[in-house]
Amino acid sequence: MSERVCDRRSFVRVASISGLSLCVACSPHLQDYLHTDVRSTPLALEDWPGLRPSDAITALVLRQLRLPGRPLRASQALHYALLWKANICHFGPTLGTFLRNLVDGKYTLQQKPLFFVGADGLLRTSKDDNQHTESHPDQTLALLGMLGCHSRFALTSENSIADGIRSVCARYEFVQEIEWSTLSLVHCLPPLRSWCNRRGEIFSFDSVTQKIFAEGCGRGACSGTHRLQLAVSMLRANEMCGILRFRSRNLLTSFLGNASRLLVRHQHEDGGWGNDWFLASTVGTAEESSIHVTGHHLEWLLAGRSFHRLDDEVIARAVRYCRENLVAFIEHNHDRRRYLCPAVHAAKCVAQWDELYG
Repeated sequence: MSERVCDRRSFVRVASISGLSLCVACSPHLQDYLHTDVRSTPLALEDWPGLRPSDAITALVLRQLRLPGRPLRASQALHYALLWKANICHFGPTLGTFLRNLVDGKYTLQQKPLFFVGADGLLRTSKDDNQHTESHPDQTLALLGMLGCHSRFALTSENSIADGIRSVCARYEFVQEIEWSTLSLVHCLPPLRSWCNRRGEIFSFDSVTQKIFAEGCGRGACSGTHRLQLAVSMLRANEMCGILRFRSRNLLTSFLGNASRLLVRHQHEDGGWGNDWFLASTVGTAEESSIHVTGHHLEWLLAGRSFHRLDDEVIARAVRYCRENLVAFIEHNHDRRRYLCPAVHAAKCVAQWDELYG
């Protein structure tokens, strides 16, 4: 890693990460992240308003995905909150109460709060037992933003979502899984376009764009689907607040276009996609269709309809695959930890398709 002085206030660190050269501006004010401006209300980037799921999907959720008794892992509770926000099913008096109980740890076996402040003064989710484990770093903060929680929503007795977002900025690095961390910032930072971590490195939505475009399709968690969802969210935020340069917008659009072409090429006869959807060739070696992968693709395809040109018939086949296989998928997987996430995302997308085209 090399450094060169640019002026009295900053320098540029040129780093090579996984073969990708990145220029990251650095500031001598290593505490800048403490003063990051956070939106009071997160950007609404999802198609929640007006969603009225079909009776069939509602019946499926009520029968198969009903809220179990305690204990309930944090990641499970978050997926139930998505069903609630999508107006598919309710699990209590209000969504706010449900989320309050989730953050306070009332659904867990030990009744332990989800967030804690570490020795470095930064907020994190508890990692010392399975009841508090997130599926992805900063997933809870991203989903709280997605669900529209105000920045004053308390995460601990002394810290709010705004403090959590500043902690994400402070901990941010490209060597970690970035999808959910970045998504939390997409919801809560604009019109700010950049942020500073605790080492003084400055990142931006443009630098994130360069990274995911250079690394290509299939990289990141869940077979690369979260990066596609992140790309759509950044494009939608850009339409609202102008967080991207023109070149970055074109790169993200190209990224989605590349993924769309791969999905057309590798869609299975049953309408689904497998974990190998992004490979150059899957002839003779294709994995079977997956509710998990297909549902995650449908999320970004439906949310980003204005950013790709994928034929509706391709999407319709994927929706049909999910509709026809959801019940069998749930009944085959008796462990709720295995089926809840894929089933929730697939059910949400079938309901959204029915609202749009049913």
